[in-house]
Amino acid sequence: QPGFNVVFINTFAPDEPIEAVIAAASQLPDVHFYITGNRKKKPDSFFENLPANVTFTGFLPDSQYFGLLRAAHAVISLTTRDYTLQGGGCEAVSLGKPLITSDWPYLRELFAKGTIYVPNSSDGIRDGIRSMQQRYRELEQEIVTFRQDRRREWDTCFARLKAMIADQETPATVDNRSSAG
Repeated sequence: QPGFNVVFINTFAPDEPIEAVIAAASQLPDVHFYITGNRKKKPDSFFENLPANVTFTGFLPDSQYFGLLRAAHAVISLTTRDYTLQGGGCEAVSLGKPLITSDWPYLRELFAKGTIYVPNSSDGIRDGIRSMQQRYRELEQEIVTFRQDRRREWDTCFARLKAMIADQETPATVDNRSSAG
């Protein structure tokens, strides 16, 4: 859609504040909300009287799902539970998309840049989206840099692990393994 587009990665799990997201959407008519997830997890009545700027995508095949995320300006991934890994947040980082996530210490540590942290209320989500709109270019750059930094960190840790394994595989260890089999 024209204008600012966000994707709320949703599975209809009990810890996802979907009602607050819909209420925030009703306060942001210039923002289009795409909400993922299997619609069969809610009664048909849930989908009646939604704001015009909300589109429920249903479950999407991977190519369409990642295409939707790439086309959006930002990704929203929320939880009402602390210490909950946000797979949607990881997908946002991998695609270089700025993220709006719940304001938990764990998520602040995990998604340290390119992210807006919000309370799980309609006003908090609304204000987070407005902040994302105002800081979009800055946050877009931050998330890409963050992704690159995390990749370098991973590559360094993986190289160290491989070196440690190689150091443990002395000729005597290899000989013992082959004679034990």
